[in-house]
Amino acid sequence: MAKIQVKKGDMVKIIAGKDKGSTGKIIFVDTDKGRVIVDGCNMVTRHKKPRGANKPGGITHEAASIDASNVALICPFCKKVTKIKHTETTVNGRKAFVRVCTDEECGKIIDVKTKKTATKTKRTKKTESAEPEVKEVKPKRTRRVKADAEPVAEQTATAEKSTENNSEKE
Repeated sequence: MAKIQVKKGDMVKIIAGKDKGSTGKIIFVDTDKGRVIVDGCNMVTRHKKPRGANKPGGITHEAASIDASNVALICPFCKKVTKIKHTETTVNGRKAFVRVCTDEECGKIIDVKTKKTATKTKRTKKTESAEPEVKEVKPKRTRRVKADAEPVAEQTATAEKSTENNSEKE
């Protein structure tokens, strides 16, 4: 799929299709399908069923999608239909991708998209106060031993005694 040259909010002129020559603002861009919806252009009729008291049914007119290749951007500065040139430049000391009008007389930057870079969070030093912070330490949980059971150390000692007694008897 080719890259879409227009984005939401751009003024475009339709250059192909049943509404050829009409202009409008882009209200939705579908990058997966390569289609755009232009406000007031490519109107279609929809018959809708009523969906409760708040949504009555009837015949409605909606804008349908148009292939993105059938629209051309209108430059906001020179008000002419133009193609777009993508360039990388520095704006305010940062690298940015810009869309530039290709008209020879205009050549202005249409919009700026700054490059997203991973920013490190700044760690602030804690100011030392007169009283240091004291954290309360919780005691570790110990294993519960049944009342009738012997502790592990006593069990091993009794096992050793019993083996000694058995060896003496033989």
